[in-house]
Amino acid sequence: MSLRKKIILVICATIILMMLILSGLIYTKSARILNRSAAFQMQSQLERAKENIDLRLQITKLETEKLSLDEKVVLFCQGKLDVGALNTYLTEKMALMDDGDGYYKDLFIMDLDGVIRATTMEEAQDIDLSSRAYLAESQRTLETITSDALIARSDGSLIVNTVTPIYDSGGIVLGHAGIAIKAEYFSKIVSDLKIGEDGYYGIVDSNNRILAHPDKSLIYKKLPKEISNQHAGQISDYLSTEISVYKGASIFEPEKNAFQCIEYIDSNRWYLIASLPERELYSQSMMLLSYVIIAGAVGIVVAVLIGYYTGSEISKPIVAVTETLKGLTVSNARIEAAIRTSVESIRREEDNGIETQGVDVHADSYEAEKRADEIGNLRSAVNMARDYLSSATGIFERESQKLTAESKQIMDSVSDMSYNTARFIATLSHDLKTSVTLIKGYAKGLNLGIIDDAKARQKFLNGILTSAEDIEWITCDILDNAYEAQCVPNLRLETRSLKGLSDELSDTFELYCTERERRPVVAISGVLENQEIKVDSVKIKRVWQNILSNAVKYSTEESQIDCEIAVVSETKVRLSIRDRGCGIREADLKRLQEMFYRGRGNDQKGYGLGLFIAGSILEAHNSSLEIESVLGVGTLVAFDLSISGYL
Repeated sequence: MSLRKKIILVICATIILMMLILSGLIYTKSARILNRSAAFQMQSQLERAKENIDLRLQITKLETEKLSLDEKVVLFCQGKLDVGALNTYLTEKMALMDDGDGYYKDLFIMDLDGVIRATTMEEAQDIDLSSRAYLAESQRTLETITSDALIARSDGSLIVNTVTPIYDSGGIVLGHAGIAIKAEYFSKIVSDLKIGEDGYYGIVDSNNRILAHPDKSLIYKKLPKEISNQHAGQISDYLSTEISVYKGASIFEPEKNAFQCIEYIDSNRWYLIASLPERELYSQSMMLLSYVIIAGAVGIVVAVLIGYYTGSEISKPIVAVTETLKGLTVSNARIEAAIRTSVESIRREEDNGIETQGVDVHADSYEAEKRADEIGNLRSAVNMARDYLSSATGIFERESQKLTAESKQIMDSVSDMSYNTARFIATLSHDLKTSVTLIKGYAKGLNLGIIDDAKARQKFLNGILTSAEDIEWITCDILDNAYEAQCVPNLRLETRSLKGLSDELSDTFELYCTERERRPVVAISGVLENQEIKVDSVKIKRVWQNILSNAVKYSTEESQIDCEIAVVSETKVRLSIRDRGCGIREADLKRLQEMFYRGRGNDQKGYGLGLFIAGSILEAHNSSLEIESVLGVGTLVAFDLSISGYL
C-alpha cells in the first residue's frame, strides 16, 4: 500500500471514529433529556392533581362539618323535626351545593347505631352502615373521615363517603352527618391529564382498588400486586436521582413495562400514578437515533472527502523526499556494485599472472573501501550532529525560558518591594511632617507675641507637647518594628496557666473594643483550670494586639467583633478574632504577611509591619497566622498554640 493511501486511510478512520463517538454521545444525551423531560412532566402533573384532589377532599370535609352544624339537622337528631321535612330540606340543599355538576350523590343523617335516618335518596333510607370501617373510625376518633372508593348499597354506583359527628349545644354526640360524592368527581381530575400517545394517569385507594383508569373495566378492581414503597424508591438509570420514577413492570398491567411516577395523598391514603409505556419512550429515542445515524452517514462521507484531499496534500512533500532518498540509495548501490566488479576483475587478472604495470591493486581496493567507510562515517556524523544540535537547542530553549521566568519574578519582586517601601516612606513622611507643621505653627504664634490669653497660650504649648509626643511615638514605634522585623524573635518562654492567659487576652479584647465603640463578643470553650501553656506572654500579647487593632481599624463603629479561644484537642488551643469590616481582596491575602505590604487601594494609616512581626513571633512558637476573608463581609484571623501539660 502506498504512503498516500496509508495517510488517507488513517485520516479517514480517525474522522469516522470521531463521528461515531460523537453520534453515540448525542444519542445518549438526547435520550437522557427525553427521559428526564417525561419524568418531570409526570411529576409536575401529579403534583397538580394531588393538590386538586386534596382541595376537593378538604372542601367535602368542610361541607360535611357544616352540614352537621345545620340547625334543622340538630333538631332532627333531637326528635324535634320529622323525616319527611328533613329529607326535603336535604334534597334542596344538595341541589344548591351541586350547582348542576351532578357530582353529589347523597346527603344523609345517621343515628348513633349507624343507620341512615334521613337522606335525599329513598333507596338509601334505613340502610345500616355500622359495619363500614370509615364510620367506625369516625365514631372512635370523633373526627371527620373520608372513605375509600365504595359501591353504593342503594344503586351499586362508585362513591366516596365523608362522615362527621353531630353535636348538641352541650357537646353530646347525637349522630353522624354524611355526604356521598360520586367517585368520578375525583377521577375526572386525572382523566383529563395526558402524557405521550399512550401514557395515562390513575388513582388507587388504600384498599388497593383502582379508582380511576382509562380502561373502565378495571375500575374498582384490585391491583395485581400491592403498591409498596419499593416502587417509589426504584430510580431509572436514565433519570436523575432527584426524580422518583419507577421503571419496570406496570402496576396496572404487570406483563408490560413502563415508566411510572407515584404520589401518595396523606389526607385519604390514596395513590396517584402516572404511567408511560416503555416502548413509547424508546420509540422516541429510536426516532432520534435514526436522525443521528443519517447525520453521521453524511458526516462520514464528508470525512472521507476531507481525508482524501488532506492526505493527498500532506503526502506530496513526503513522497518527494522518499523518492529523493530512494534515488540516493540506488546511486550508492550502483557505486558499490561497480567497485566490487573492478576489484574482482583485478584479482582475476592477478591470479592469471598478468602484471598490472605498476598499479597497486591492494592500495586501490583499500582506498575504495576506505572511501566507502568515510561516506558511512560522514552519514553517521551528520546524524549525530543533527541529534546533538536538536538536543542542545531544546536545552537552550528550556534554560532560556527558565531564566526569563526567574528574571520576571525578580523584577516583579523588586517592583513590589519598591512600591511598598515608597508607601512606607510616604506614610512616615506624612505623619512626621504633620506633627512638625503643627509645632512650627504653634511656636510662631507664641514667638510673635500675639497670644495674650493665658488659656490660648497654654493650648499652644499643649499642642507643641502633643505633636512632640506624636513624633516620639512614631519614632519609637518604627524603630521597634524595624528591629523586630530584621531580627529573629528572642523568646522568653514561661509556663503560664492557659485560663489566666485566656482571661488576660479576653479582657484586653473587651476593653480595646469598648473604648473604640465596637461591640465585643467573647467565647471561651474547653479551657480548664489545670491546663498549662509555655509561651512568651509579652510577644503573644503583641500578636494579639496587632490582630485586634487591625480588626478595629478596618471595621465600622458599633459593628460586632468576635473573639474565640477554644481548646480544639488535648495539645492545641486556637485563638481567633473575626470582624464584620470591609474584608480583604483575594489577591492580597497571600501577601499580607510580607514586610511593608499593604493592600492596593488601602487608605488606612499604617506601615505594613504588624502582621509581618506577628507572623515572625508565631513562627518562633512553631505556629502561623491563618487568614480568611470575604470582601465586603469581614475577616477571620486565627492561630494555634500548643498546650504543654496539666498541673
